[in-house]
Amino acid sequence: RRSMLGAPLPNCSVVFFHHVEKTAGTTLRALFQRHAQLGLFDLISFVGRQNRLQLQLVLQRLHSLLRSGTLQGLRLAVELHVAGDLTFPYTLYYTMPDLVLIREQLRAAGCRCNLVSLLRMPLLQSLSWHSHFVTTKSPLCVWPPAPDCGTRMALGLTCHDAPRV
Repeated sequence: RRSMLGAPLPNCSVVFFHHVEKTAGTTLRALFQRHAQLGLFDLISFVGRQNRLQLQLVLQRLHSLLRSGTLQGLRLAVELHVAGDLTFPYTLYYTMPDLVLIREQLRAAGCRCNLVSLLRMPLLQSLSWHSHFVTTKSPLCVWPPAPDCGTRMALGLTCHDAPRV
């Protein structure tokens, strides 16, 4: 918004960015880094996929700032690469409840706090993933075609053998 361009920085601002692979997260990280260079964030904390303790340390620090009432001037961006999968969705069961709790506590203390993630069309994400991880080993042309209509639709493809509705 134009009205926000000239507005002063908030007294306290925390952004948690959950980086989902191959959804333009690296581009968003570059924007956060540039904003930090310009002084819009004081610190960018990167929480790696295998380092769940690091997130707990960031949350503990925020809790201690809340308890002591010393949030004034805090501008923090935290990029999360907390993994999980369908068999053990760590982000859903552990990370999100912690983030929602700290967000509510920070907001109640007058701090701006947002949880951010980017999503991408499934087909584009799959192609990007393939290009990043697989291209040199197995070109897309040797992948088997989607086995059924539901899979094709999930990938954002047309489904010519779909039942007529």
